[in-house]
Amino acid sequence: MNRLPASVPALSIALALGLPAGLLYDSNIFATRSDEVDDILTLFTPAVTLVSDWERHRLQARTGATLARYRDNGD
Repeated sequence: MNRLPASVPALSIALALGLPAGLLYDSNIFATRSDEVDDILTLFTPAVTLVSDWERHRLQARTGATLARYRDNGD
């Protein structure tokens, strides 16, 4: 029977997932001086965070993105 050496620590890592969302009103989406166009922007911000729970060291990794799309002027 194969066993791991007693000195190999068990991994203790926490995983956190997030998906905040929101709406933003923009009264001039093209930033023009005249002929302003307004629209509502939908925002999603998915994120993943890994954090270790070790006695001597700490490891933290985080990644995420912001995805945005206008309701009427999305293309």
